[in-house]
Amino acid sequence: MSLRLLLSYGYSPYTRGASLIYRKFLHPLLSSKEREIDDYIVQAKERGYETMVNFGRQGLNLAATAAVTATVKVIFIYFF
Repeated sequence: MSLRLLLSYGYSPYTRGASLIYRKFLHPLLSSKEREIDDYIVQAKERGYETMVNFGRQGLNLAATAAVTATVKVIFIYFF
């Protein structure tokens, strides 16, 4: 029952419950953790970039290996 009442309060445009909850609780919490959140975003960006570079490197290595293998097979078939 109390959960329904809380949800009704939060959703109702007449009570502006969601705005009140945001201003009183959520915004101060996010403001106090802003530096940590920013650091986490920077770390996630760096890890994402490193991951893409590694995938690119692996893809190039795979393509180079396939090209060399195909060339060796062609040469072996042609000369032998």
